[in-house]
Amino acid sequence: MDCANPVCTLDASALVCGGTCAATHYCSNECHAAHWEEHRALTGCRVDGAVSRIKWFAILRSEGQRNKLMRKLRRGSGGYTAAQLEELLGVLEGYGYRRKRKYNAIRLTVREALGDAQREDEQGEE
Repeated sequence: MDCANPVCTLDASALVCGGTCAATHYCSNECHAAHWEEHRALTGCRVDGAVSRIKWFAILRSEGQRNKLMRKLRRGSGGYTAAQLEELLGVLEGYGYRRKRKYNAIRLTVREALGDAQREDEQGEE
């Protein structure tokens, strides 16, 4: 099966869309992200809270993904919406992450990025 991203010809057995369609296959997270807007427009797919939390858990489990997230968030909101950052902060505040010291820096950075995202949202409404 080919990747759903039309510019990609790789095998798509590695990843299934985590949205409500749960039927579109991609070769990687990068292809999924690149094709997301078109996919969402064509299928009406959306990411609900439970699916988003699962994605946050996957990012937090991987040291490389955590570091990538930190780099993005140190530059502001990292392209995430305030709602997404609130959800991530909720994951970090619960589920045992609060007791682990290695997540303290991420938690503080997410709080700062959340403030940036909320300010961006307010400026967008004006």
